[in-house]
Amino acid sequence: MSDDKTMKQVGFEVEVDAWETAKRKSEWGEMSQELRKTVHEKAYGTEVTERKRLQDKRDSKRSEVQTIDAEINRLENKRGEIQRDIQRIDSRLDVLMEQDGEYDGFLQALESDLKDGQRFDAGHGKIERAADLGDCEPSDVIDALKERNPTVPDVAFRLPKAHEPPNWKEIQHR
Repeated sequence: MSDDKTMKQVGFEVEVDAWETAKRKSEWGEMSQELRKTVHEKAYGTEVTERKRLQDKRDSKRSEVQTIDAEINRLENKRGEIQRDIQRIDSRLDVLMEQDGEYDGFLQALESDLKDGQRFDAGHGKIERAADLGDCEPSDVIDALKERNPTVPDVAFRLPKAHEPPNWKEIQHR
């Protein structure tokens, strides 16, 4: 109850069975609301009570709207977080696609050198650079070159032996 001087604490006697049955049929706080409503009807008539009922209903609906607005704000914030996550992922994908493009371009340059007869092994500087670009191992770069150039012999992917020329194509022409 309120300490306000406009309110009055009331008490009255009622049959225990009637009180208990009414409480069981009521939601929490509903008995007090019904009793206040009855007092208002007796004091001011049903028209004023209807106005109060409508005001209470309006207040309840406003409260529902506030609850919904709070949920909408929570969901909009969550949506914003998810959209920021998507933007970060897209940025990372763009970087990876750019790296893939650089890696592929570098592989094409290596293929051109291969076709000119240059040898490449896993320790070659260009192979190591390609591995850095592709975020892989030098052996992966060699495997990719072999796969993309199946007609190039294995001799092109190792250092020349003492009696071999540096250009792997010269071996085939001897």
